Amino acid sequence: MSKNKYQGIDPYVVNQVSYHARSLMRHYAKHVPAFIQIPALGAIEEDTNKPIHEATLDDLAFAAQALDKEQSAIYKRLSAIRELYTEARAKGALGAENIVDALSRKGGAQ
Repeated sequence: MSKNKYQGIDPYVVNQVSYHARSLMRHYAKHVPAFIQIPALGAIEEDTNKPIHEATLDDLAFAAQALDKEQSAIYKRLSAIRELYTEARAKGALGAENIVDALSRKGGAQ
């Protein structure tokens, strides 16, 4: 015999909580992937792909940490590219000019 996990709780409250949980899931559904990648940890030597509906909170935390590392690496590359662009423009380079040639210039616009 299985017990109703909501036994003894006002059905209105259960319905409201369920409604909010469904609303929250719909809101995030367009951004949450069907599978998350959990990095190798401890005795587990390979990354694991797990369906989002089977994920634990720990799985989400580890997946988020891995995404944070990816985001950091992407941001560093983006920042370096923007810095090169800004420096070349400051030296008077135009859009079709080669970046190495542009950065080889002395001083400002020529």
